[in-house]
Amino acid sequence: MPARCLPDASIMVAVLCLVSCGGGSNAVWPDTHGGTRILGIDFGTKVPSLIAFSRASEVTWGSARDLFVMFPDGTHEKRLTSNTADDDFPAFSPNGLALAFVSNMGGLDWGNHDVWRLDTPKRIAELTDDNWEFDSSATDWGPDCVITARLNTIIGAPFDFVGLWRIDPAGKWIEPIATGFIASYDPCVSRDGSMIAFCARLNCPSEEDPGCTGTLQLFILREGEKTPEQVTDFGGSPRDPILVRHPAFDFAGTRIVFQTTYWSEDWEIGYIRLGGQGTPELYRLTDNPADDMQPCFDPSGLWIAFASDRDGNFEIYKTWDVHTQLMIPVPSETTVRLTHTPQDEQNPDWSPGY
Repeated sequence: MPARCLPDASIMVAVLCLVSCGGGSNAVWPDTHGGTRILGIDFGTKVPSLIAFSRASEVTWGSARDLFVMFPDGTHEKRLTSNTADDDFPAFSPNGLALAFVSNMGGLDWGNHDVWRLDTPKRIAELTDDNWEFDSSATDWGPDCVITARLNTIIGAPFDFVGLWRIDPAGKWIEPIATGFIASYDPCVSRDGSMIAFCARLNCPSEEDPGCTGTLQLFILREGEKTPEQVTDFGGSPRDPILVRHPAFDFAGTRIVFQTTYWSEDWEIGYIRLGGQGTPELYRLTDNPADDMQPCFDPSGLWIAFASDRDGNFEIYKTWDVHTQLMIPVPSETTVRLTHTPQDEQNPDWSPGY
């Protein structure tokens, strides 16, 4: 099955209309007022790009998460959602004018996580409605579709059954992506839609790993290919696995950044550069006794936003790619904290420039 977010021929007509009318995302995008109004919010100044993230908040019976956006320097923070549900895993549309996200809000279906779309804080639509059959998690937005990982909520199953699915940005269709694995986690899509990266376990289930608890590796499913390409080759075992989670392509499609336990028991951030000969080289970006998680590149590929609890609770940071070989000045601070609250902020996603 091709990696590009293209549906079957039976629905190509609808998709062609979407693509011709708005990049496969919306028939009519709102006026951005010269780049000052994005997501229905008037920032009062030119918007360079935005970082979306989720923030935990206390509710009557526990906690919930809401979505926020801010400028890349941590200023101009704006709240997008406000309810008692968990709104999380924001993913910008290719033109940065909408967000896909996962939430358990809504009617009798409360508790089940579906995929939603936000054009403005007052214009939010549900893209999937799975009752209790599926529970959606991490999402990404390619040129033609939203991709999500969906847990099949089989009661009493010995391990997760997680599949990748394509979803029409207007909620008109949904279809599975064949990866060949029992569980495929954390999908991300290259900007041109030619590659889908995800995490999965080899030989699972097996005699050595009957419960599917072994090492998670990174894979790429390329356009026109049916068999995913294994990108990482970490060791580990079901008793002592090495994990890779939350991959994200850079905007050029030449690197994949992710969180991993390859270097220590804590989560650290690293990336792999694609396109070379032989095994891709692994680069380390963070090194401290904390969990650094959920990374994403900025449009230039020079900064990586991520969540970390290095200062006591999870906040959003950005770090400079110290491995870049471009002849440009290195900033005086190569790691910058962007949020400063007692709540946990997680799952950043960086929009294209406006």
